[in-house]
Amino acid sequence: MSLLRAPLVPILVLAWLGSLSILPLLGMNVTWIGVTGIAMLFSLVLLRHEAGIFDFKHLSLTAAWYWSHIFFVVIPSLFAFYLETGAHPLRFIISVAGSLILVPLGILIGQGICGSRRGAVKAYYLKPIEGEAADSRSYALLGLIVFCTCLGLYHATEIETIPLLYMIQHPGAAAAVVFLREESGKLLDSPLTYFYEVLSVVMFPILVMLTGIRFFCVRTRWNRIVFFGTFAITVLYCGMTVERSPIGMAVLCLVLAMYMRRKGEPKEEIWLIPIALFGFPLIVFLFTVGSGGAFFARDLLNAIGVRIFYGGARVLFFYFDLVPEGFPYQNGTTIGVLAKLMGEPKSMIANNVGLHIDPTLPQSVTANAPFLGTFYADWGMTGVVLGCIVTGIIVAVIQHYIVAKPKTLRNLCIYGFVMLKLTLLSLAALPYMLASGGVLIAMLPLFVEDLLGVRRGRTRNRQVLSPEDAFRISPHGPEFKTRQDSV
Repeated sequence: MSLLRAPLVPILVLAWLGSLSILPLLGMNVTWIGVTGIAMLFSLVLLRHEAGIFDFKHLSLTAAWYWSHIFFVVIPSLFAFYLETGAHPLRFIISVAGSLILVPLGILIGQGICGSRRGAVKAYYLKPIEGEAADSRSYALLGLIVFCTCLGLYHATEIETIPLLYMIQHPGAAAAVVFLREESGKLLDSPLTYFYEVLSVVMFPILVMLTGIRFFCVRTRWNRIVFFGTFAITVLYCGMTVERSPIGMAVLCLVLAMYMRRKGEPKEEIWLIPIALFGFPLIVFLFTVGSGGAFFARDLLNAIGVRIFYGGARVLFFYFDLVPEGFPYQNGTTIGVLAKLMGEPKSMIANNVGLHIDPTLPQSVTANAPFLGTFYADWGMTGVVLGCIVTGIIVAVIQHYIVAKPKTLRNLCIYGFVMLKLTLLSLAALPYMLASGGVLIAMLPLFVEDLLGVRRGRTRNRQVLSPEDAFRISPHGPEFKTRQDSV
């Protein structure tokens, strides 16, 4: 039996019991390991009917969030609770353990609000793809690819020194590469800086997924050219600034395209996941660090492994430790739109925490915490409780909304892209993922179609009704009878 088909509950229980016996020998707190394990079991009970929790062949948005939260927040937080030094570690670990119950509770509330049916996600995977074959030349898609490419080229012209080229020409210049990376992104003096960020973390990755799934569905020469061309442009643009995450996101979008095309049957594409997580960071590390021996291995582990699997929990620890003693509650200013509405400057808490963790980093550093961090930084423990429940409701509502739509190639890509973004709640705030992170941007075609559908329906009704029909409906038709019945 393959690992993906194995029953996960006995495995998780055995792993938990093993950790209770082994980790205390390393000095870790057995009490909070036990409490976290019990909270996890409660969460599994709450989500027992959710597709994808125990069957990765039909992964739901809820399940994608849940397992990423377990492996990138909950488990590393147990180590952060033991390894990091702070004045208030209890509120940190209590919030992490509580999120395992509060978010699933919000998911149940959201499912009740939407009237979600059990098995709807699995049925979505299994039903056939609707619409025309993917071998037709979509001019709208080509226009979007050309527009994004032109915007990416214009971004390159605004950068004095492209970090990727500098890194290749000057191996070992780690500090200079970091500075150039900041200058080409957050510190770039351009009115289009926000759009460049959206281009790298939203537009190009979703274009990779869309062109990829079209090619996998119908392997024509035209679809192959469009897919490989889009993927090459994406790699060049996303790698231009030496940011690690955009290229990884593009590769993960490709993996999800394969996964969704096979109706949830994971095969050889699963081996692309380590490449997405470690491939480009490893290349950047090899170019920017010129060392060897034990120091090289230690630095490699710290730069890639620790950063990916432990960095988010460590940053989250300091959010809980520094607020409100070190920095005051932000009162919603971590959300840019809300800060503007209140007439306040956007919160700099991510920058402040980053400089506290490592003062040697560039002054523009941003230490982004998992979604719990900004809830606490804004409104304390009240924000954590309410924020977790709201997060669960939003995840359930989005899942129901997308699954209820027709299963077309485009809608399938939207589902996969939103799934990927919700897993990144283990690394970033909820408002960011919904807005700049791309969840609502990806769902925009669905909103527009619904809006146009309502308007078309109203126009059609107005056109169908003749003057005689209108007369029968209004003063002496059904309205009149209704009044009589009510009397």
